Amino acid sequence: MDETENNKDKNEIKQIRTYKSDAEEAVKNNHTSVIDIAVAENKRKEGTPIEYEKEKTSKKTLWFSLVLIFIALAVVCGTYYFWIVGSETLSQTTQTRVDYSPLINANKTETISIDQKNSVLSVISDIENVPSASVGSIVNLIPVESNGIAVASSSDFFSTVGINIPEQVALSLDGKYTLGTIISNPNHPFIILSVSSFENAFAGMFSWEKTMRNDFGKFIDIDHPDEPLVPVTLGTFTDKTIDNQDVREFLNASSTPILLYTFVGTGKIVIATDADTLSTIITSLNTTNTER
Repeated sequence: MDETENNKDKNEIKQIRTYKSDAEEAVKNNHTSVIDIAVAENKRKEGTPIEYEKEKTSKKTLWFSLVLIFIALAVVCGTYYFWIVGSETLSQTTQTRVDYSPLINANKTETISIDQKNSVLSVISDIENVPSASVGSIVNLIPVESNGIAVASSSDFFSTVGINIPEQVALSLDGKYTLGTIISNPNHPFIILSVSSFENAFAGMFSWEKTMRNDFGKFIDIDHPDEPLVPVTLGTFTDKTIDNQDVREFLNASSTPILLYTFVGTGKIVIATDADTLSTIITSLNTTNTER
């Protein structure tokens, strides 16, 4: 009995753990170096929290994620800023672009305002009330929008005043144009269009003849106030020669020419509302071309 109790006591003495035995066991089982254990123990004594590898990795991941989020926000904000600023710059550049150069020498040049809400009527009113000039004078009219910017291209002009120019004709033009009037009582409006593709323009104008009279109805009314403004189905285009120039003219129900157009060379189209105006513009353009 005494011997058994002694053996038990001996076994219990053998199970007492010391720092040294724990360290040796950690080195053996966990492949931990003595230096690592010493550092950990020193931190424990100094009250410094031990920073395990898992916690270090977690903190690194957090910082890395925060950096990525910051970069992403910077990219988004930068893109938005440059998009807004770039759009405003482009808009300002477009609005300040004035590329309106009259295609004909004139006795006078005037600006006319275009009211977007009633653009055709505002243009017509200005044409009818051009400041005093001698009868027979050619006056170039520069359409200007409410922001003070000139309507720079023919397509912009037709769109602004509501004239439905066919796509084939629009694509055959280079954008330059001149709106004008010859002073008389009443005044005689005209339009000159600069052509980049004669073949397409020629075919396009023939196609436009189906609706051209109604498209230019309000312009026709300046020179021919008795003509109806409602869509007209009567009348037709026929061939005519003016100043050795082939002309197409629209004859109304009374066989009176109220709208004419012609090609001057292969580079210009002239549209007018009476034969005398067309003749004057043809002569002026030919003279200008000769001088150049």
